[in-house]
This record gives sequence, structure tokens and C-alpha cells, in this order.
Amino acid sequence: MKFICIALFFLCRMAFASAEVRTVSQPLDHANKSRGVIQQRIQIGNWKKLNKKTAPVIFFVAGEGEPMDVSRYASIYGSTDQGQKGFIAIVADHRGYGAFSTDADQSVPKYVTVDQAIEDFHADIQMLRKEFTGPWVIAGFSYAGGLAVELASRYPQDADVVISSSGVLSWPFTFTGHADAAAKEFPAEMIDNLAKVIKGHPYKVFGDQAWQEVDDLHWNMWELTQYEFAAGDVHYWNDHLKAAKTPDEFFSKSLPVLGRPEADSFQNGRGQVSVSLSDVSDGSYWGRYWAYQQCYEMGGFSTSRDGKVYPADENEYRDYCQTMFGVRPTFSKIQDWKKDAASLKVPLVSVVGELDPWLQLELLSTDPQPARGQYIFAKGHYHIPDTSDGETAQQVMDAAWSYFPKR
Repeated sequence: MKFICIALFFLCRMAFASAEVRTVSQPLDHANKSRGVIQQRIQIGNWKKLNKKTAPVIFFVAGEGEPMDVSRYASIYGSTDQGQKGFIAIVADHRGYGAFSTDADQSVPKYVTVDQAIEDFHADIQMLRKEFTGPWVIAGFSYAGGLAVELASRYPQDADVVISSSGVLSWPFTFTGHADAAAKEFPAEMIDNLAKVIKGHPYKVFGDQAWQEVDDLHWNMWELTQYEFAAGDVHYWNDHLKAAKTPDEFFSKSLPVLGRPEADSFQNGRGQVSVSLSDVSDGSYWGRYWAYQQCYEMGGFSTSRDGKVYPADENEYRDYCQTMFGVRPTFSKIQDWKKDAASLKVPLVSVVGELDPWLQLELLSTDPQPARGQYIFAKGHYHIPDTSDGETAQQVMDAAWSYFPKR
């Protein structure tokens, strides 16, 4: 059974009425509340008019990316048995990805950190659990799947169950997962042609047009190896790469046709040394905030073992960080939440995809597991498999609902 709401996302959105929207003030720095505030949007979807005192709640932890409508989150599990009966869906914007400081200059967004984001979400949940008193699930996808685990580790009273879908728990500064996936899934000639167009399109300084175009290409390569909906397009890319007579022709003619719109959003601001609040306030510069997090606390920059598809090495990424944000990062692995996952006091439903390039950085079946929970291995599927496969989504919900406290 395919998950229709993801494949036909527009139709799914039409099925949901408008959600309730609230705005709350969060301290810019939870450790020093005199430094000012940010305004955070919270969306609450209770389309079936369920009883706030008893209905199950899924609090979706937002991650990197443009801020999304709560109906999109709800639709992930909307076709499951539990979704048909109904749950209250809540999502709060992640700082830097919808919630911003009032600083006119957003060039170095030091307020966008994991610790501060977790404190935001914890404050939201403390407030909301007084109103919505049914069983609570904290759910997150990819980076936010790791955040969900860490939030529950620090504040186990915030949830009855955690869902972590392809939650990345271990963050080295660089890793080869996407390049390794490309080597397995792309034709050998495509790898060689990608290497040729990238090598033949050198940049002079970080952020110039050539740099932006290669950055755009890399985003699309991530999607081809990471998501089921994109994997089927490999042969189109291979045909265009073979047909391009020069690297410049490929970047000027083929990439605009093949590239996904999300790549443009991701690329916004990643090559600009200075950005302002007016630039970022609509959420379209989210790639720059993610670059900042990558540089100083998350890592996850893509490299290749053979230097072909992702030719930049660790030093080049560190140079990029210094150019964009003024300080050269020194860490090699700063976040490692696998121990926190293993010691969770809350049941953990962890789902991973067999073909996910991030798999080795997620919770593996060979890693120490929490005392309570279920590990779901989606064979033949990619990143966040429950968003594209209905059977996997149903497994996840069956597992999560089984841990609800008896009433």
C-alpha cells in the first residue's frame, strides 16, 4: 500500500481545514532570559474536534527546512488506522527555520543551536500538556528525529512515546554516506560524468555563481540517493549528463530543467557573507541557518572516498565556514546521541530505511537499545520511510499506540 498523502500532497492538504495558530515568546537565550525574545509560531490541528482531555497528541518536532504547515505533518500518519480515528497534531517552529531573533543582521545566527531549540520545545510542551491531557507522542524526522530523542532524554516527562524516523544520532563533521549510495545506485558512467562537470566548473571564491551551481547540483544528488520519490529520476540525469557537451552547458541548460525547487530554497544565502532579517523572515534562507549549524555543532558535510561526486574535503568545508561566519570550526564529532537513545526512560519507536545514505549515523539494530520500544527496519526503503510507505507508517503507529498509558 503506497502512502497516497505524500504522493498526492496537494490533495492531502485540501482535506484539512485551517489549523489554530498561536504565537509564543521564547527567550533568545534560555540561560540568560534578559537578552530578549523570539516569536515562535505553534500550529494545532484538531480537525475532528477531539476531546482535549483524552485525545492522543502527536507533537511533531520541527527541524531544518522551510516552516511547514501542520497538515503536512498530520498527513504522514493520516491514512493509518489511528489517523482515521483521529489525533491532535501540533508543530512548533524551530528557531532559524521560521522563528527568528529581532536582530537586523542575521549573518551569524548564534541563537540557532540544538540546546536552545530543545528548550523551546520543552517550554511549549510544558504549557500545552496542561491543556491537552491525553497521551503524548513526540515525533521527529531525520535531524528532528535526533532532536526528538534528545528532548525525551533530557525531559522524559514530556512524552509517553517517542517516534524517531531516520533520526540521525551521530554527527561527524564529514561523512561519505551520500557518495557511497551514489556509487551503488548510479551507473558508473554517470559517476564519471558528474565528476567531469564538477571538475570542469571550478569556483573562484565561496559563493560565486559556479560555487552556487555546484552546491545546487549536490542538493539534487542528495535527493536522488535519499528519497524514493527522486530515485526513479536517475536515468533522466544520466541522459542529460551524457548529452551535455561542456560543463557550462550542463549547468546553464540541464540543471535548471532537472533540479527540484527545494534545491533553490536550500541554496539561498549559503554563499552570502551577510544576510539581513528582511532576507530571511519568510523562511526561504533556511539553508544558511543549516550551514551555520553544520559548521559549529552538527557537521554532516558530504565527501567522497574517491573525490568524484563530492570532491570537497574536510579542510575545504572548514574554510567555507570561516569565510561565511568568521570562525574556523575545530570539532570532528560533536553530537552523539546514541547513548542517550539507549538510556531513554520513554519507549522509543525507531524506524530506519535499508537504502538510506544516513543509515550508519542512525540507531542500528546492533547498537544498544532502550529498555522499551520497537525497532522497525524498512527493507528496500530510503530516508524517513514512513513518509512514503503506508505499511511502514502503520507499523510505526501500531507500535507507538501500544505504549499509551492505561486509563
